[in-house]
Amino acid sequence: RATPALEGSPAPVSSRKNTPMQPQRAAAMTMLKQAFLSSFSMGLVSSLLSVYTGLVRPSRGNLILKGSLPMRYSSCIPGTFLSRSNRFVAQVDLNGHTETCHVKNTGRCRELLIPGCRIYLVPGSNPARKTKYDLVAVEKATAQGPLLVNMDAQAPNRVFLEWAQGGHFRPGLTLLKPETTFGTSRFDFYWETASDRGFVEVKGVTLEEDGVVRFPDAPTLRGGKHLEELAAARQAGYQAALCFIVQLAGAKYVQPNDVTHPQFGQALRQAAAAGVEVFALGCSVTPDSLTAADPVPVRL
Repeated sequence: RATPALEGSPAPVSSRKNTPMQPQRAAAMTMLKQAFLSSFSMGLVSSLLSVYTGLVRPSRGNLILKGSLPMRYSSCIPGTFLSRSNRFVAQVDLNGHTETCHVKNTGRCRELLIPGCRIYLVPGSNPARKTKYDLVAVEKATAQGPLLVNMDAQAPNRVFLEWAQGGHFRPGLTLLKPETTFGTSRFDFYWETASDRGFVEVKGVTLEEDGVVRFPDAPTLRGGKHLEELAAARQAGYQAALCFIVQLAGAKYVQPNDVTHPQFGQALRQAAAAGVEVFALGCSVTPDSLTAADPVPVRL
């Protein structure tokens, strides 16, 4: 049964009168056809790759990251912390006047953001934003003196990327792709070598007490889900790893925060038993930079 034509729809091709195209129009049509075929071919290859790699669905963007900028800030400015209105904004004293700034960490950070402590700001990248500055680092008072802590939640992924591209993660990386979906989770990185492939989830750690750092500083259902999916990826034949980026110097070891979120600690130990690699990297921290340093032991 023929489908009735919609009112105002173009006539079937067979009923249209063939008219010769102008040379310019013909050339344009040829270019469009070539672009379409190229796009179709790329889409077909992408689809085949998705089938080949099972549940892997890379997000849009370049498949191979050929380089990354070091984790550095420009125009870092010192100030004094006053108060925190909510998870996203804080009031600080900057050169004698009160400024509202964006906090680049939605965690509790109660042991860090104490009124009167020294903080470091960088200008925001969006001129249309209400807050002019981002709060990225803080000096924490300890018995050994001030401890500089980077609290930028976006920094750990850049630190891992720079470290991995330097050849410290897996030798012979042919692909390092951020934000890749497996199952119902989106992991921070998907990687490949000539003989292997896998996922990495990166977690930044800022909670410190007497040199011991713990994660998380607040309950995280999302973190537990990531661990379950990493274990599932491992069972499916992928390599899987959880990397803690310690955003301060001098850490003795990393351990799950079983007091704040015992379910995460249990999930972490189960993931490790299922073959998920769990490791941590210490960092060298300055007000305007965060750089991977020596590994830090992980105690499960």
